[in-house]
Amino acid sequence: MDEIPTNATLYEYRGETFLRHSGGGTYKRVWVDGPLTHERFPDALEFSSDPGEPWVMLPTVAFDAGFRRTVFANWHGEPVVVESVIRIGLRRGLVRIAYVGNHPDQAVAAGLSGDQFNGWSAEVLPSELEEIHVEMSEFAIEK
Repeated sequence: MDEIPTNATLYEYRGETFLRHSGGGTYKRVWVDGPLTHERFPDALEFSSDPGEPWVMLPTVAFDAGFRRTVFANWHGEPVVVESVIRIGLRRGLVRIAYVGNHPDQAVAAGLSGDQFNGWSAEVLPSELEEIHVEMSEFAIEK
């Protein structure tokens, strides 16, 4: 199975779409596959110095569009969102999910942990998720 998509923020820059790494109001860092060059990123403020984690920092105004990806699924019959993939440690490969339904007692019965203030979540095998679907929504970038 390919890696499961997760909730994410993405930015479009010069016809390419990049996953958000970090950043504030006036700049954003995005993860990059491929060359980190000024020809590819003429607006770059900074490039990653770690070849294992390639990113580029760009001014927020340089992005053409912003998108929010939300990944929904069912786990043990309950509606959840797929928040992240665990990439290190003994739980590597599990996905972190969060309950998005309206019945906390059903979330607890399904095996999610949490409370009314922090929500209900679990770390599960990707193969346990059913009916996975992705929604993309565009948001305005303040220029």
